[in-house]
Amino acid sequence: MLFMLVTSFSQTPNFQNRSERSDSYVLDYLYTSPLYNRDDYTNFTGPPIIFDNTTYDHYYRILIDDTDPDFNWSKTAAENEWCTGSGTWSDPYVIENLYIDAEGIGGIIRIRHSNKYFIIQNNWITNTANKEWGTGILLDWNTSNGIVKDNLLTYTEVGITVRFDSHNNTVSNNIMIEESSPGSHGIGVGMDTSNNTIIDNKMLNFYSGMKIYRADTVIIKRNYMDNTIRSFSGGSVVLLRNVRNSFFVENILAGKFATGSITVSQTDSGSNIVEYNYVSTNQSLVFDFNLSFSGIDDTLLQSQTVGNSFGLEDSYNNYIAYNIALMDSPDDGGDDNGISNGAGTPGIPGFNPILILGIIFIVSLVILKKRVRK
Repeated sequence: MLFMLVTSFSQTPNFQNRSERSDSYVLDYLYTSPLYNRDDYTNFTGPPIIFDNTTYDHYYRILIDDTDPDFNWSKTAAENEWCTGSGTWSDPYVIENLYIDAEGIGGIIRIRHSNKYFIIQNNWITNTANKEWGTGILLDWNTSNGIVKDNLLTYTEVGITVRFDSHNNTVSNNIMIEESSPGSHGIGVGMDTSNNTIIDNKMLNFYSGMKIYRADTVIIKRNYMDNTIRSFSGGSVVLLRNVRNSFFVENILAGKFATGSITVSQTDSGSNIVEYNYVSTNQSLVFDFNLSFSGIDDTLLQSQTVGNSFGLEDSYNNYIAYNIALMDSPDDGGDDNGISNGAGTPGIPGFNPILILGIIFIVSLVILKKRVRK
């Protein structure tokens, strides 16, 4: 039996190693899908750049530092066919159509000290270091006016990070897939700076979905996070710490959160809006790689079994409403009541009444709210 609740729910703990469910089919699909054909990319063969030879974490395949004449935008664009543009609003620098394999060493693309307009798009980035510094795309140290969109990131310990006074950046429509396990550091998107947008991204199998610190005016909208296995600060899939005046809206969090106790937590945060989010803790939404969702899969999953959907700690003036949580009933001695392969009467392919009910409920709430505001 499934329950649908608005805003919050709670259950008793149930821990399971996420590795019991393999999502290798996702990666297998990528290598066979015409949407992600390796032949469509230029194979990047440059050696790792040692940005600082004293530490392992400063290896990158592409490094832009606009304060360094050896690594600034103009020199990079002049010497490499894969970088075009002039850095203006109408003619931004563009890094695109690259297949970059870090071979397990360091990160891949780092942009720092840059105020030029730039776009990083349509790249396939893979195989960073299996450590917290193994970032697929990193924008830091006063990097602004950037767009990171339509990239595929596989086996990156951290998908995309924006930090250290980097503003006016947009992270959109990227697919990030990792195979995190308990004890890893994998994060889909990390941010510790203000005035940025995270929208329409899909993150699968990371240790934590998002970690946002010390930020103001951040828009987090229409992102999909599946099978986040662990979390920071009390078990949250998404952690907002010292976050102000921000929006967390229309996001979908699905699959089992193996040790997560809170779906979205706010600590020392205020004046944020959390609304129209959808949480399904016992099932994953199947999506195709045309970037659209197609239904609910029938894989046996453990449901989240502890805590509240949305947690607050030392936080104030937050607006939390119109959220939906779907979860399994913890009956049968605490056994999972998720859908199992081949169990019961076959259903109609692509049809799930709970998902449809949830969508109808969200639409109804949106219409009702608009009428009330009038």
